[in-house]
Amino acid sequence: MFIHFDHVKHDFLKRIFPMEMHLVHFKTAYGKEISEAVGKSNAFDTLAVIGVMFDLAKEDNHNFDHLIEGYSENACYGKIL
Repeated sequence: MFIHFDHVKHDFLKRIFPMEMHLVHFKTAYGKEISEAVGKSNAFDTLAVIGVMFDLAKEDNHNFDHLIEGYSENACYGKIL
């Protein structure tokens, strides 16, 4: 999982969002680690990425507290969590 909150990479219908999350999945038939899978295969089915855009709200959504706390403890830009 990658979370971008200071360098959002994509827009949706020309709208930029303040935070973006990528859920990156890879086919383990091509390797046990993502770098191994990508390095061994140029097949179209090596990776699947789901992008989730976040917007600001007037009030905190406490359903995300565990995600934010876990991320801040392990924070490193571009780190896979």
